[in-house]
Amino acid sequence: MKYYALPALLTSLVLTGCGSDSSSNNNSECHDESCFDVSDSGRLVISDADNAAASVINLENNSVMDTFSLTNKASAVYASPGYRYGLAIQRQDDGLVQVIDGGQYQEDHGDHLHPYEQDPSLMSFSVAGANPTHYETHDGHGAIFFDGTAGVVSKVVEFSDEMLAAGNVNAFELATSHHGTAEPLGEHILVSNKGDSTSSLPEKVELFHFHEGDGFESDEVFDAECPSLHGSFTTEEGTVFGCSDGILVVAEGENHAFTATKIDNVAEVGDSRIGSFSGYGESHFIAGWAGDNLFAIDLEDMSMELVDWNGDSDAEKNNAHMAATGEFLLVLDRTGTLHILSGAGEHEHEHEGEDEAAHEEEEEHAFETMASVKVIDTMPAPVQGHGGLRQPRVSITSSPSSDFAYIVNSEANEMVVVHLEDGEVEQRIELNFKPAQAAWVGIAAAEHDHDEDGHDHE
Repeated sequence: MKYYALPALLTSLVLTGCGSDSSSNNNSECHDESCFDVSDSGRLVISDADNAAASVINLENNSVMDTFSLTNKASAVYASPGYRYGLAIQRQDDGLVQVIDGGQYQEDHGDHLHPYEQDPSLMSFSVAGANPTHYETHDGHGAIFFDGTAGVVSKVVEFSDEMLAAGNVNAFELATSHHGTAEPLGEHILVSNKGDSTSSLPEKVELFHFHEGDGFESDEVFDAECPSLHGSFTTEEGTVFGCSDGILVVAEGENHAFTATKIDNVAEVGDSRIGSFSGYGESHFIAGWAGDNLFAIDLEDMSMELVDWNGDSDAEKNNAHMAATGEFLLVLDRTGTLHILSGAGEHEHEHEGEDEAAHEEEEEHAFETMASVKVIDTMPAPVQGHGGLRQPRVSITSSPSSDFAYIVNSEANEMVVVHLEDGEVEQRIELNFKPAQAAWVGIAAAEHDHDEDGHDHE
């Protein structure tokens, strides 16, 4: 079966060049990055909990640069794979993904990366579809899975920042509708397959290959079953999918041959299941979540192990986020305390001057608790959800260019800024609206190849 790229609503976006007189605020003939005053602090795209709107915050002075009206309230806000754009996802039967240009980006000019800074803007380019939900990124590409609805099949939209700038995406429809996920892998993409499942959750994984001019074509559906598939994440070692009986790992070998193998659940998983992940693309460790229980999934040993993240506190997880640098795993509990754990990536500040053996020893102890800090005094009250009465998840985002994380405090109308290296609250940014979802956008540090964390949709 062949799947063709679908046209998207788009508008042309003219990018500024070196020394041009366009809208960039940094138009100079200078080709030295030091000539440009583009801050590494970046910007935040924050959605409004009470209105169909999103604002862009300048983190240099904490000012609201602009507020944009959306078609619907955003159910989630994510950064694009290259961090230039904010994606305002609106999950409903007539769903929509709107794109906000954060205004800070860089272009590859051959001998240098040329940074630009301009005012943020809401692009007229958008992607429509039923129930856009899971969003995953890897190696500069992103994929949004549209669940579909009764009479409307699921759809996958794959893109890069360069494609968004040109008002373009690769999109293809599936044979059925289900609550699924898609993991971009360059010329390939792994997509959940409903199989013979009678529930809304799929039970198989399908591999697609992109052919220029033809779009995505299905290569194979793996024989390995993944009952009640939910949650996925990709590292250089492979892609994991959460199953009711364990973790399905799909890895690419020689000559683009893919294999699918299983890591069985350990006894500590019990009657629960791992259904969401937090990870970093350059590590073989992935954090897997089964309710409030954290498991370190090791893709080198193909094993999983229970991690004691809350000690004797009996704290329950509200949300988890792998810092964009990969150096910290953040767990916000239901009392408003942020637990800072060692992440899945090397911590440059600690490893300076250490030998290779020390690096390996540190990596073997991923997800150790480093600090805990109170960030929210009054957490949101539980509300009725599809799984019963539950506390809404508090949005967490982080900068790929620094050790700062940002936590939404909707009860106090503020953003809480945490310095992760110090384990302390750096400041609180007062807002004139009730914040809901947030994403950091800007220019990522050149030394990192970042992947966003696995996004929870429990």
